[in-house]
Amino acid sequence: ARALSHDVRLIVMDEPSAALDPDEVDNLFRIVDSLTADGVAVVYISHRLEEIRRIGDRVTVLKDGRAVAVGLPAADTPTRDIVAMMTGRDVEYVFPPRPDEASENIAEP
Repeated sequence: ARALSHDVRLIVMDEPSAALDPDEVDNLFRIVDSLTADGVAVVYISHRLEEIRRIGDRVTVLKDGRAVAVGLPAADTPTRDIVAMMTGRDVEYVFPPRPDEASENIAEP
């Protein structure tokens, strides 16, 4: 809030939505939109990729404190690619079968 009372050109927000409910996040994004429309650069740090896509233009991916990708287009970079860069490996979204499906898959003697 103090930064908004000065003529700033850059604001760094580190996980600003971590303790916010959805309505508060929407309000935060309205503020970010207003700031960027006024020419303020916003560095928004988050693990929530859906937020990055919603308000970001470009993405920098960090792994172990180092930038592994810089300037990726936020809207066009596949989530699986970002996750792979963050973790250093391909991550498969594999889920165990649901309990009712598991019983159907049991071979009968």
